[in-house]
Amino acid sequence: MALLSRIKQLCSLYNIVPSPLKDQHFLIDDNIFQKIIKSGNLDHKDIVVEIGTGIGILTQELAKKAGKVIAIELDYSLNKILRETLPENVKIIFSNALEVLPAQNDFNKIIANIPYQICEPLFHYLCTAKNVQLSVLMVPLSFAKIVQEHPIFSAFLDVKIIVEVPAAAFFPPPKVISALILVTLKQKMNDSEFIRQKLYLQRDKKLKNGLRDTIIDYSGWKKASKKNNKNDSKKLTKKEADKIIDGLNLSFILLEKNIAKLPLEEYGEISELIIRVKL
Repeated sequence: MALLSRIKQLCSLYNIVPSPLKDQHFLIDDNIFQKIIKSGNLDHKDIVVEIGTGIGILTQELAKKAGKVIAIELDYSLNKILRETLPENVKIIFSNALEVLPAQNDFNKIIANIPYQICEPLFHYLCTAKNVQLSVLMVPLSFAKIVQEHPIFSAFLDVKIIVEVPAAAFFPPPKVISALILVTLKQKMNDSEFIRQKLYLQRDKKLKNGLRDTIIDYSGWKKASKKNNKNDSKKLTKKEADKIIDGLNLSFILLEKNIAKLPLEEYGEISELIIRVKL
């Protein structure tokens, strides 16, 4: 395999030993590699973030098609190989991607074989990252299936499994089967997704307060969508929303809980209760 030979040659030249403890599993399957590039649908206008740059094999290919690549790598021991092999349109940042991403929005795509340990927090970031048009990510297959049904992630994101990837497609092989996925922000929401989004975006509030605002916004959204007129979106009053909350028969303990601490299943159950109310 051409990729495997190239990776082994570079590792030997720069005295690099991939560490599974650092989530370093280099892709060696040429077909999967090309699927990543193709799925990114790149052109010179794109500014791409790559998380977990490794020894820069994917980075070099991204740089050929995108206008700029922001390569984020935590392992500073890879500094020499990256500085010497990557082209000028690649900006290298040695840091934790979860700390870098929220601080900048000058990119529109994320394409990466990400460290699997950051899958969940990265998806929380993607839920509200309006600048990210699409992400092409390598993740554990089990996680890919979970996010498609996840009460929060599925409210914000459309996730498509492009292809399942066996452990043998990596050097060294991970202990799990992986999946290449395409992630985009949801363009159309159903009622449940709208409610779950509104609740999640108020996760610093107590449930009772967050519910009030969610019900008010939901009532306006429903009226506007029914009349196909976004200007006609008269909302409920706070008093009317509080009356609806009383009718949901939720426990005092639950209503006083911060939304951030809600069990995931509560998002779906609460949204269904609200949907049953005739607004």
